[in-house]
Amino acid sequence: MKRVLFFILLMAALIFAGCAEKKEEVVAVVNGEEITGEQFRSYYNMLKNSYELEAGKIDEHKDKNLLKNIEDKAYDDLVLQVLIRQQAEKEGIKIDDRELEADLQAFKEHMGEKGYKDFLKRTGMTEKELLRQLKIEKMYKELKERVTSDVKVSDEEVKKYYEENEDLFKEPGGIRIYHILVDSEEEARSIIARLNKGEDFSRLAQKYSKCPSREKGGDLGIVNESTNFVTPFKEAALKLKPGEITQEPVKTEFGYHVIKAGEKVAGGIKKLEEVKEELRYQLEEEARNKVFSNYIENLQRNADIIDKRK
Repeated sequence: MKRVLFFILLMAALIFAGCAEKKEEVVAVVNGEEITGEQFRSYYNMLKNSYELEAGKIDEHKDKNLLKNIEDKAYDDLVLQVLIRQQAEKEGIKIDDRELEADLQAFKEHMGEKGYKDFLKRTGMTEKELLRQLKIEKMYKELKERVTSDVKVSDEEVKKYYEENEDLFKEPGGIRIYHILVDSEEEARSIIARLNKGEDFSRLAQKYSKCPSREKGGDLGIVNESTNFVTPFKEAALKLKPGEITQEPVKTEFGYHVIKAGEKVAGGIKKLEEVKEELRYQLEEEARNKVFSNYIENLQRNADIIDKRK
């Protein structure tokens, strides 16, 4: 009986040892570096979840072409991420873990504890995966900066583009609008009270607004009847006279707004000097994107990439 039991235990040990030695599934090899099936499935699920958040649930039977597209994008993205990291390391680009942690903490504070947890749940990401994506993003930006640092656009090129595309610089009349976006009516009322006591709108926007426009003191630019803003916001904004602030919070699907009207602006074509630096930045960014796109294509063309998907 003991010999039989010993034999069974020995066979079980050999079987489990064989399982332990079994190599993990590999979906691609990039310059000798493997992308595992686990990495692929995790990233694929994240993309799929993100798509469903925007467009609704995917029907596994009817949307097979869509699922194939998501699968191909997951594969292409992961291969590109490996190439970016490999090249960044060759260029001596290093991302400090403390910097990543600081970015993650800032993201958590912006989202709030509940919002952050909901974000991870909705996307199917773990915090480890999020940190990895943040690191790749930073490497991408650093590498792009190095590759495109010499790209410049001259005054002559800016002027030429302006003269050939004058219609793009037509500005309709309207009124400059600023806003502060917050989550609750109570917070909005508190801000209105502080503004009525003379506090600076721009400073309060920078401190409290949830809208990216907070970086510009809440400035949303020129608003008129054709501006593509949600109706309650646009109607409230266009009722204001220059210098006025809404005395009641304006509720929209985004939250509660405190709105301020700036100066009225007549329609016309902006002068070159008004748009020169912004236009230079736009043209340089387009040129950088083209240079870096060619750089990435060259990396992909010269890389040893083996697709091991079945």
